[in-house]
Amino acid sequence: MLAALVLLGGLGLSAAAALTLRAAAADQAAERMDQATATVRAAVAAQLDRYLDAVRDAAAGLGAHPDLTAEAFDAVTAPLAARDLTGANNVGFLTAGTGDPGPAQAHWRSRGARDLTLRPDPGAAEHLYLVFSRGLQGNAPVRAGLDLAVAPAAAAAMREAARGSAAVVSDVYVLVADAGLPAARQQLSFLVTAAVRGAGGTLRGYLSMGVRGTDFMTATLHRATAGALGATLAAGAAAGRPVPLAAVPGPGGASADLRRTVALRAGQRQWSLVTTTTSGTMLPAALRTDLLAAAGGAALSLLVGLLVYGQASGRRRAEEAVARATADLRAAGTQAREQADLLSSVMRTISDGVGVVDRTGRFVLHNPAAVEMLGVNAADSVPPAEWAARVGAFRQDGVTPFPPAELPLMRVLRGAPAADVTMVVRNSHRPDGLVMTVSARPLLAADGTVTGAVAVCHDITARTRADHELAAATTRLQIELAQRRAAEAELAEQKAYLTQVLDALEIAVLTVDTEGRVVHANRPARAKLPRSAQALTAAEAAGHVGLTLADGSPPAGDDLPTARALRGEAVEGEELRLGGPDRPRVVRVHARPLRHEAGHITGAVVSLYDVTALREREADLTAFAGVVAHDLNSPLATIGGYAELLDDELTELAPGPAGAEARRALGRVRGTVDRMRQLIEDLLAYTAAGDAPLNPGPVDLRALVDDVVTTRLEGLLARPAAGTAPPDVFVGPMPTLHADAGLVRQLLDNLIGNALKYTPPGRAARIDVTAHEAGPGWARIEIADRGIGVPDGQHHAIFTGFHRAHRGAGYAGTGLGLAICHRVAERHGGVIGVTDNPGGGARFHVTLPTAAAAQRAPGAVPAPTAGR
Repeated sequence: MLAALVLLGGLGLSAAAALTLRAAAADQAAERMDQATATVRAAVAAQLDRYLDAVRDAAAGLGAHPDLTAEAFDAVTAPLAARDLTGANNVGFLTAGTGDPGPAQAHWRSRGARDLTLRPDPGAAEHLYLVFSRGLQGNAPVRAGLDLAVAPAAAAAMREAARGSAAVVSDVYVLVADAGLPAARQQLSFLVTAAVRGAGGTLRGYLSMGVRGTDFMTATLHRATAGALGATLAAGAAAGRPVPLAAVPGPGGASADLRRTVALRAGQRQWSLVTTTTSGTMLPAALRTDLLAAAGGAALSLLVGLLVYGQASGRRRAEEAVARATADLRAAGTQAREQADLLSSVMRTISDGVGVVDRTGRFVLHNPAAVEMLGVNAADSVPPAEWAARVGAFRQDGVTPFPPAELPLMRVLRGAPAADVTMVVRNSHRPDGLVMTVSARPLLAADGTVTGAVAVCHDITARTRADHELAAATTRLQIELAQRRAAEAELAEQKAYLTQVLDALEIAVLTVDTEGRVVHANRPARAKLPRSAQALTAAEAAGHVGLTLADGSPPAGDDLPTARALRGEAVEGEELRLGGPDRPRVVRVHARPLRHEAGHITGAVVSLYDVTALREREADLTAFAGVVAHDLNSPLATIGGYAELLDDELTELAPGPAGAEARRALGRVRGTVDRMRQLIEDLLAYTAAGDAPLNPGPVDLRALVDDVVTTRLEGLLARPAAGTAPPDVFVGPMPTLHADAGLVRQLLDNLIGNALKYTPPGRAARIDVTAHEAGPGWARIEIADRGIGVPDGQHHAIFTGFHRAHRGAGYAGTGLGLAICHRVAERHGGVIGVTDNPGGGARFHVTLPTAAAAQRAPGAVPAPTAGR
């Protein structure tokens, strides 16, 4: 009976204590629920801020590029592809447009969007074209050219972004890229958009990142709740009704007795977060003091009753009861520790630092991320006034210490707002410093009183460094742009100067690009061309001015000097005709290719000099020379005839010494007549070599050389020199030329005649005439002798008129022979020169076109190879 009374009294007292403590336990569970909800809200807000910051920074970087190209877009968005942006499927650059999309399409194709085809929505007044696109998180890029005006939520977000500088979040909708998926796979999604602005804030377009809401939010909520809470995130739709984006089931399901609804800002949008759980999750039975009191009291009452009752049962049963009660207490402690570990795991999974203070400002909790970021465990017993100094907190400049009273946690405890406060932490653990933003919120009891505060720290060191690097890069780009503009101004000034110089010339000058289109024409050239000359090709310009060959036929397009120069050929002094047949003008044309410093041809320049008056004067001089030669030859013939008659008469009438002296005087007269006649003939030949019409045709060079050698040898053998052996002449294989036969014969006759003439007395002349190829379409003819050679320093002078290298050596001549040879070679486009012959004598060489040259277009025959 006594044992029963003891048991009933103990149970009554235990029940009363449990009821008293149960109310306190409910308050404690509600407070923990508030803290957990604030933690989840801060984690979700931090994730949203990461996405907003990523798009805002990328838009700023893209706007800093002076040339907004596909290459610049790829460089700026490459970091987004490397970051962990769960749910992000694509980032793209968009530009607004109205009307015909053709000009915009051509513009962006020139900026690197080569296959871009803009597809405007016919129902939209203003279009939002996707120009550049990049897939994220393993997704393929959305095809460029799409008009996002078909999605009202996206268009509204971009209009909103255009009115400010911050990144914005759109209303939720199904992404246009996902519209073709089966309904079961479609997700409610949203766009994160920022305006891309250039220098001076000019709007250049938009940078938008599509985020599949369910993927993004489910992953974020899972990390934030760690199974301790159920959470539902809802976005405000355009109609004003919240639209669930994602939900994570929690303990208790529909029977959860704890529920919180808090507002959450997503950019400029207002979203809501609903969390649910059970009191048992927030405050496990092992931590419930009411249950512990009831269980403990009941156990003690039972123990006392059993002890009283056990007087009759013996010592063994009492010990067993005590052991069982002890085991129950240990089990309750184990459950409490497990619940504490669960709550700790929530804190450990959050990547941002989280700290909690009580109402006095003392820290009661820091998660591992906060300890790592701050470098010290501020949860140690540190007074609030010493916290800033303990962790090394400074203002954004990194120099000014942060006042303890202005710390975000202290401000919210006083009822002031504290969001995105930037500070720098620098201490022995963080000697280089860490830049972070801190947002704080108060923790409220059920009656609304402040019981403490929670702060979330977000590390923005990398972003700040990137902002500084971006600012530095922007400065460098501005400097480079200024330098480029200065260089362009200098180039423009030089161009204007060169234009004035070219306009001051009386020679027409044209430049063309690689397509043969006129790029620039100076004043004399513009005077002959229509006003739209720069839209003409060189062939069209030639037709407009009536450009023809010497025979009056128009040149083929590939034979124009500009076309030949664009193929790399240098055109030297080619004479063409301008104008109609009534009054043609003779122009001397030069053309050269224009080359880039790397060597490739970038265009051509051609100059035309009017030589009509010069050719008319030369024609007059030629006619005058012919008249003078005829008028001089007549008296010379008379003098020569009378000298012969007198010589014959003196032979018959005065055979003595007196007659012999008179005959010698007559011989000198006849020699002078012969020299005068030779001089006249050489002058006529020199004039003809430079001015007579060129009549090219096939020339059998071997037959021509044989004829010249035979004629020259017959003359020498008819008057042999005493004691001198006959000349030794070798003629090698010869090609067929394409040249003026008369001029070539005169050239060979002069060169072979000189080789025979300039031989030391008493020595037989030895001459080698050979030929070999000097490039496609050209032959090099060499005439080598063993004569007296050419004096040093006169190898070039001997080809000028009236120059005689051996004037005092007793060799006859007018000094025009080699000048005639030079003119003949030049008229055929070849060159002539002389070198010393090893072993004595001289080696003359001349290049002339072969018969193969006649089978090609005139501009297709390259110049003879130099140095051969």
